[in-house]
Amino acid sequence: MTTSFSHSLTDGQAADKGQSVVELALLLPVLLLILLGALDLGRAFATYVAITNGSREGARYGASNPTDTTGIGNYVAQEISGATASIACYKFGDNSPVACASVSTGDRIQVTVTMPFNFLTLYLFRLPSISMSNFTTMAIINGN
Repeated sequence: MTTSFSHSLTDGQAADKGQSVVELALLLPVLLLILLGALDLGRAFATYVAITNGSREGARYGASNPTDTTGIGNYVAQEISGATASIACYKFGDNSPVACASVSTGDRIQVTVTMPFNFLTLYLFRLPSISMSNFTTMAIINGN
């Protein structure tokens, strides 16, 4: 009664290789989705930082030149392309917007930057983009 172990050993190795392929096929889509989600989170954070910097640069320039709305838009565009900037001016102690040509030193200028953001993972599921925005308010230091 001799038993051959070599035959059963090779069958077990082949079964292990097949099991690994099945496990990889099941887990790979989940791992790729997690990776894309991490990339999207990083891209969203970087875009938000760029939007924040754009609104700050626009407000900083607008604090010295409140009537130059084109220049404020250019400063925002230098920080982040594809974004839209809206400018509002406020008199000291009043919360209703006024024309930026009528402001003086000590009044406020507010620059709001808005930009659409497309997630990679949402694109896979055909979901719409989201709108990211930020605003910065600064005191006017060189008014009329």
